[in-house]
Amino acid sequence: MYTLLIILLLGGALLLGARGLIKQNWSRVVGGICLAVFSGLFFGFLSFWGGALWFQSAGCEHHLWKVVHTKVILAGTGYYSF
Repeated sequence: MYTLLIILLLGGALLLGARGLIKQNWSRVVGGICLAVFSGLFFGFLSFWGGALWFQSAGCEHHLWKVVHTKVILAGTGYYSF
């Protein structure tokens, strides 16, 4: 169900943006881009929330922030290495 919702939202964003490009309607293009960005942020938040709930149920909430900081540092290092 999770995957189906991602496919529907990103497919809708792609369809909205493509139709906007074809018809030269820039509000549709912007709407498609906004829908894609919102979908990414929404599912990123759900992933973080699921991880936070898992750490909380395991009684290791302090490890959550170590994991988050490590991911941010690794992403930043990867970004700056290219």
